Amino acid sequence: MKLTEFYPELQGRPGSNVALDMETRTPSIPPGYISGVMLQSSYITEEYVNNYTAADVAVILVDAARGGVIVTLPAAASHAGRFYYIKKVDSSNNNVVIRPASGEYLDGEDSLTIHLQYQFAQVLCSGTAVGDSYWHVIGGISVKLDELLDTLLNEQISLLAEVLNELRQGKLHLSSMSDADVEE
Repeated sequence: MKLTEFYPELQGRPGSNVALDMETRTPSIPPGYISGVMLQSSYITEEYVNNYTAADVAVILVDAARGGVIVTLPAAASHAGRFYYIKKVDSSNNNVVIRPASGEYLDGEDSLTIHLQYQFAQVLCSGTAVGDSYWHVIGGISVKLDELLDTLLNEQISLLAEVLNELRQGKLHLSSMSDADVEE
């Protein structure tokens, strides 16, 4: 960071909600602030429980090492403005599924799946339907991109398997037309 000027009156003070980004002189609002309301500092680590309903905690660290975990978001009507950070902390192949309450949607979907270790989703409750969703993904690491990359990788693997099969068939065809010894 390059600091060329110093304006003490513009800097955030300890305990203040807004700090000043010294590079651009723009307000930097910490995560979890909505109109001056700060997220709670409490968190919970949920281990291998299939049905966990998010409560009055802001951060849910999920260890799914012993099996998939479903985190159910509470009813939107009574949780407007509520943020949740839900993070998968284990390296297993088990998934963490985030589901809104019955009849509600999360970015137009019935659920959101977290596959990778340290992947997380930050969700916000609008309280009422905005579009077709009551819950909205505001941030996270590779939340939707992971699924897209996985799909593309599987398609590429299938395509390469088809090309390899065609090459083998072509090689067998060429060997049948010749007296030459062609290795597999």
